[in-house]
Amino acid sequence: MPNQAAWFFIYRHLHFWAIAFIMALSVAPGSSQAFSLFRRSEPKKLVIPDFETAREQYAYAASLQASMLPSFDKKRRRVQLDRIIQCYSKVVDNFPNDTVYTPVAFVIIAESYAELGQEQKAQSMFQEALQRWSDNDYIVARSMLNIALSLDRQKRFSESQRIYKEIIERFKNCQKPGVGEIVTRAESRYYAAKEEPVRKPNQGPIKSFLQRLNPFRK
Repeated sequence: MPNQAAWFFIYRHLHFWAIAFIMALSVAPGSSQAFSLFRRSEPKKLVIPDFETAREQYAYAASLQASMLPSFDKKRRRVQLDRIIQCYSKVVDNFPNDTVYTPVAFVIIAESYAELGQEQKAQSMFQEALQRWSDNDYIVARSMLNIALSLDRQKRFSESQRIYKEIIERFKNCQKPGVGEIVTRAESRYYAAKEEPVRKPNQGPIKSFLQRLNPFRK
């Protein structure tokens, strides 16, 4: 019969091969969900049908968005926003020359990127929307509002105030659907009290060092 040392040797080898077997199953095609613990989560791509018109494609995206109650869980919300971006991107990609639904889809994609924290990408898209659809009052007003909101999130209130004021003055008499609501939001932000951080000018390392040595500095 095997002695104690031999049993320990057999146990160690069986333990090693058992772990290796489980890990192999976890990455094998069609492996059981029981081994999902070992899998690396990957983003999923939606299979989105292609419709004949921009209106139908947009309606499909809007329907999917409406079916998702915004989640308070950050990871789940990121998944929701990724799906929204995928669906509205179909509108933009399949109907680039449409002037009714594609501009709105484009702005919704930019707003989704902003919510994901990708401010630079979102700002670039809002600026592009201002240039591409400069004759569309709704798109211009909505893009300007989003740019101002982004500046608010960065606590750059002096800059955002100028944009809110421009929205109010430029579109206060506009009768286009949806623009009045944007003006109302701009007004509520414009007249809200804000405290902007004081940004000290860059004094240079030598001057800053000498000031720290001054016992009478404030």
